[in-house]
Amino acid sequence: YNRILYKQYIRNSKKMKILIVDDYPAILAMLENLLVSRGHTVITANNGDAAVDAYRSNPDIGITITDKDMPNKNGLELIRDIRVMNDSARIWLITADAVNLEEIEKEAKLLGAEEVISKFDGTKLFSKLKGLT
Repeated sequence: YNRILYKQYIRNSKKMKILIVDDYPAILAMLENLLVSRGHTVITANNGDAAVDAYRSNPDIGITITDKDMPNKNGLELIRDIRVMNDSARIWLITADAVNLEEIEKEAKLLGAEEVISKFDGTKLFSKLKGLT
């Protein structure tokens, strides 16, 4: 019965092209595997500069999920750059900085992030990812 429900969920959910940005390969692989298993198309980038190029090349990206701390261009800078290209873009920021989470969330939301999620809050992160439509 659960398999039938899962198949119906996969068939009925809206498939998206999702850009995942993180400089840590294990995080990229984990998020990519989860989202691809849900039927989404995933593009990955390991830094903000590569993400800008990927976003430019794929105007049909439905959502960008980016790490905050990365080399070259951090996630907050990436949010700004994507907003210049598309002021209605859906962007989530994920961060391992649990100490400054409130300040990061405030700044990211001002820049236009839809969600700010701690990498340490696996329940919230996976719940949000599973609910993507």
